Amino acid sequence: MFGFTKCDFEPYPVFSVPSFLAESLYESIVEVLSDKIESKPLISVDRARRVTRDLRNIQATFAFFFGRTSGGSGDSQSPANFIYRLASVYGVLSEEEVVEALRLEALSKNSIKDAFDQATLDEEKTRNLFRKLLRRFREEKAVDAAPEESWFFPYIRESEKLLDASPEEYLDCALDGSSLGFAPLGEAERGEGLICRVCGAQVGPVGEKNILLGISVGKFHNQSGSIGKGARICPRCALFSFLNTKLFGMTSAGKFPVPSKENLIFHYGNHTEDDIHRLDALANRTLDLARQFAEVRRTVSEDNRKLKEAERTTMDASWRKDRLDELTSEESSAEDKATVRKALVELLYDRPGVEQVVSQMRTNGEIRVFSLGAGGQRLVVFALPHFRDELELAHRRFSCSRSMVFSLMAFLSGLCDCDGPFFFQGKPRLEASGSHGVFYIRDRDYDSERYRRLYETLSNFAHRAVGGAPSDALKGRLKLAVELEEAPLATFDSVLRASPVRPGEDTKDSKYRRVANTESGRYEYDETLKVYSPWEYLKVFEEMRKLQREEAQRVGNR
Repeated sequence: MFGFTKCDFEPYPVFSVPSFLAESLYESIVEVLSDKIESKPLISVDRARRVTRDLRNIQATFAFFFGRTSGGSGDSQSPANFIYRLASVYGVLSEEEVVEALRLEALSKNSIKDAFDQATLDEEKTRNLFRKLLRRFREEKAVDAAPEESWFFPYIRESEKLLDASPEEYLDCALDGSSLGFAPLGEAERGEGLICRVCGAQVGPVGEKNILLGISVGKFHNQSGSIGKGARICPRCALFSFLNTKLFGMTSAGKFPVPSKENLIFHYGNHTEDDIHRLDALANRTLDLARQFAEVRRTVSEDNRKLKEAERTTMDASWRKDRLDELTSEESSAEDKATVRKALVELLYDRPGVEQVVSQMRTNGEIRVFSLGAGGQRLVVFALPHFRDELELAHRRFSCSRSMVFSLMAFLSGLCDCDGPFFFQGKPRLEASGSHGVFYIRDRDYDSERYRRLYETLSNFAHRAVGGAPSDALKGRLKLAVELEEAPLATFDSVLRASPVRPGEDTKDSKYRRVANTESGRYEYDETLKVYSPWEYLKVFEEMRKLQREEAQRVGNR
């Protein structure tokens, strides 16, 4: 949560923190700063000399939490101005030591900013400067002093950003409406003011902020558009936002820090805590190896384009087996190697669309797996990062594409080797926890085996038929998958007509690409029919027709 590098807008959800936990927050900040000052590099010289992200983070953390003023010449929104005022106004640092550490000709806000931007500072002297600064802040903490005479969240306390609530009041708000049997666990006072705009259950004493609600802050959501901004988030929803940011981190929407968005898939199953850790490691290891394999495949493809036909590397089944053996050779045991290899083959060849979908998501495609509850039956949460901002259209298409969602849920089901229910875009319901082999999408239940073959056939064909740059191909594949779901055979006919299957047809400007042989990876030309890959298209068509006929029979037997 303390990983931000800018502080011009609130980068930390301090509004969610009740005042009685302020000292705990203070100690956490000091611990994080101390660790980074002592152990993290401040200057990087890998390509060109530049300051590290850790140094930017140290600057922003100091300014946001220890700044005394805001706006104009204020220091809590400007790390450079904060250091300048520490020396010129507050006297915490001497001008001489700042000039020496940052190698300045004269002390000013702009010269300090340039020293960090251009990385002209002395790394070890700057580190010592931060050590001294943190020590002074701890010595002159003055919890009970007025903000202007204290280094205990001075501007945060002066502007009353912390939530004013006692432990009892806060707990009542968090547990409002919850009960243990017939015994209520908490009941918040109704009070006066606007109802929480998130849950509509309690009066909201917390102000609207981007770091809590994301980019929707300031949008009209009242019957009267003349109602201005104000306090309208309840402590429970603010706590939820805080925990979301703590678990998944924050990102930026333009210049505003906002909570990171995740795609959550829920699953009920019998899993131990060790199972959860294994799942998390296996999911991310598989995805990491899939990326490495895709990079090897891309490099070989580029090299092949520069070579003559006879000199090119054939990426057939034997080549793929050798590359997968190389990638999985470092696994710790034979069992781990077999498990990772099985998951990798499934991701790359049984569900290639899933591999691309997840790899295009934010934060390098990292998947986080954790569990809620105790005992054998647990609620497992798979948190998949949101797509990058420029792929927002792809994200909407993914959410609408049952074929891609089914393939993803089937992949996760295979990872955990469990047939418990999965939930996407809906609440996990306890009464459904005992069902087996069921996927719930938007609260509608689907028999996983019944629909898996159909939707995976559609998504795999979409992946094979649409080419192009990765981000453009992803959008096109998701769009085609949705169209195939709505009218499989008619859409297949349209794809075939727009594909360059005949000799001499333009392969660059065609809407779709030729479908390659699944085993050899080549575009096989049939001398009798005078077209490319006819049997590959025929196999897909026959599979679609068979699945549609089975589905029609099921509907007729109801």
